[in-house]
This record gives sequence, structure tokens and C-alpha cells, in this order.
Amino acid sequence: MTVLMKGPYLCRHLSSGVGEFAVVSLFVALYWSSYPSVARSSIHGTARDHRHYTRARQGTPCIPGSNPRPGVCSEHCRCEAGVWKCCRVRKDFTDLNPDELMFFSGTLKKAREHPIVGSWFNHMVVLHQTGSIDRLHHRGIIFPWHRLVMFLLETLIRKHVDCRFTLPYYDFTKHWEEWWLYPPWDSAHLGGNGQGEDCCVEDGPYRRGQWKAHFQRQNDTCLKRYFNKNFSLSSPKVLTTLFKLMKACDYWAFETTLNHAIHSKAHHLVGGYMHDSTSINDPMFWLLHSFMDKIITTWQAQGKEYLEFPFANMHRVLDLQPPSLNFTFADVHDNSNLPHNTRVCYTSSVVHTGDAAKYFAPGIPSTSQWSLGLSEGESAGRVIGSMTPHEAHQLSEVMSSVAHTDFKELPWTVTLPQDCCYKQSDHP
Repeated sequence: MTVLMKGPYLCRHLSSGVGEFAVVSLFVALYWSSYPSVARSSIHGTARDHRHYTRARQGTPCIPGSNPRPGVCSEHCRCEAGVWKCCRVRKDFTDLNPDELMFFSGTLKKAREHPIVGSWFNHMVVLHQTGSIDRLHHRGIIFPWHRLVMFLLETLIRKHVDCRFTLPYYDFTKHWEEWWLYPPWDSAHLGGNGQGEDCCVEDGPYRRGQWKAHFQRQNDTCLKRYFNKNFSLSSPKVLTTLFKLMKACDYWAFETTLNHAIHSKAHHLVGGYMHDSTSINDPMFWLLHSFMDKIITTWQAQGKEYLEFPFANMHRVLDLQPPSLNFTFADVHDNSNLPHNTRVCYTSSVVHTGDAAKYFAPGIPSTSQWSLGLSEGESAGRVIGSMTPHEAHQLSEVMSSVAHTDFKELPWTVTLPQDCCYKQSDHP
């Protein structure tokens, strides 16, 4: 400011080259000093912020060895083979700052009111409601189908509402006991339990009057929840032990475990709309399936033999109606190669290297400590021996569900990766 107050003095010297240089240098210095705040702008940055020329753009040239940087729409971009490769970053919901939380709820509400996105959203509610049992939750279909629906919702919102939008995930294993006492079940995140005889949520951004449900034949005026506090999710210790005990490449046991230990239980414990086929009406639906997809991505990142879904017909259509939205298993089996040259990556407390690194966004904080395997040198037997009676019961319960899986009921023939340790005779 001292220099600016001497403006008249500088103006007297504009006729000289030195004076012109001084003025230009002053404004360059002032602009450059503001650059770090632009580069570190939050998700609520202005339109100018996220169009800044220093931000990376998918598919454009870069100098090999360049450090990762933000993309034009808040992606995480890495320079690969001289080209910027950018991914949409899905963060842990409880790690979002207040501005990011406000952006998420505000953008989701705008999307519901948008003529194109809102119509598609309501169509998905109906499709999930009418096709839930028959085809959308069949073994082998459930998780690829929901991965596709999340990708389409993000894509539509990014195109028609705000290009910075991504779906966060909620790690249900953070607080697996007395889960209702912790975020996101507070007014700053998703709101809490339903109240009164109609079980309407009365606090948070989705409280009565701020969010309405959509059904096939009617609209409801509120979001309904009925917490089942008798339910608890499997502890991280149980989950990591389960996945460690699995045979490599056994996708079917992996899927069944994921469904029994987390997915189905989460729907039941939240209750209300989450407990039936209208669950898309609760924003938690998207956070839950984003978490399921994070776990599947972590599974797939273990190696090439884990990547492709073990289905004989990878070109089977994932029916979304209308046909223009239909994609196949092959289109969505890899989060680093989704339709329209799209990548999705997740925050993680674990540092990933090699090919696995493309599925995760390093440097972005994550308090989610969950991972697929046990710590280095830690045996499953030792962990089982340290479990509480409650955890031991959980382990026995889920393992029993997986053990009684009837592989003869698969919707189509199973094919196994060449390097998989399973023998064809293991699947009668």
C-alpha cells in the first residue's frame, strides 16, 4: 500500500522506460502474490478460479515429470506420457469442510429442480423401485449397475449444473457401534433420525420443506428415516480378516461378503426410505454406494487378475431405459477408463503405488482407515484371537452367509482369469 500511495510520483515518470517498468512490475507482483490463494481455492471458488489457465485440462499436453495439479473442474490431474490425465475425486463425506458440505447439498438440490437432471433422477427412483428385485440387485449385477448410475448422475450434474460436482462416500466402518451418535447424522451433514409419527427428518439440509421424495405415483413432502439401533455394522477388524481369508480372485465371495457385511446392513439400519426400493430418495443412498464402489476399486487395484468382473458376457447391457443410457459391463468395469474418457478416483489414507495409484488421489486428506488386507506381518489368526465376542459373532455370521452361497444360481456362466488361483472345478 505504501507504494500505491506514491502513485503521483510514479505517474511523473511514465514517460521514461524506468517508470513504465516500475508500474508493470508492481502490478505483476501484486497479481503473483494473489496466485496461491487462487490455486488453493475451495470447491466454492468462482468461475474465474476454476477456469484459471494454470489448471490442467484432460487430454492436453504436459511436460513429463510435472507435479500433479488441479483440473479446470477441480479434478486431480497427473501428467502421463506427456498428456494430462484427470480424475473426478470422491472424498470421504465426513472430511468435507463447511463450504464443501454446503456446495454438495446445494448442488444436489439444484439438480433435483433442473428439468433434465431432475427428470432423470425421478426416472431412476421409479426404475429402482420397479426393477429392484428382478434385475438390479441380482448377484453380479448389483455393484456394476450402481457404479454406472453414480457415473451418470455425476456426469449429468457436471454438465448441466456445476462441473465441479462429485459424489462423496461415507465410510460406514468408522463408527460401527452406536453409529447414530456421530456424523453424518447431524444437522451439518445429512440430518438425523426421522421424528414423529410420519418419521420425517426435521434437521439438516434435507429437513422437511427442503427435500421431497419421488415415487412412481406420488410425491412425498419429506425425507423419512427410522433408525434401527439394534443393528450394527461389521467392525473394520472383521472386514479386513474376511477379505484376507478369501482366496485370490474370488469375486463371488467378495461380492457376497460386501453385500452381507456392509451394503444390506446399512440399508436396514438407516431405515425409512433406505429400507425399501425407494432408497434413492435419501442422499445417503449415493454416499453408501460410493463407499461400496471405493471398496470394489480397492479390490480391483490389487492386480490385473482382479480388474475385470468374472462374467462370460462382458458386453451384457446394464439396462437403464431409455436405451440411449445403456452401457455394458465392459464400459464400467474399470474406474480409470469409464465412458467419455472419464476417470474416477478416491481419497485414501493408504499410499498406493504402481498401477494402483491411478485409482486414488494422493495428497488429499482422508480419515478413512479401512483397507482390504491386514497390516504387514499380521496373521488372520492373531486378529481373530483379539476380537471381542461381538466381533467374533459378526465374523461367524458373515462367513456362514458366504459359505452357503450356491454358485449354481449364477445368472450366467462364470469365467475365471487365467492367473487366478481358483480352479474351474471350484465352481460346480
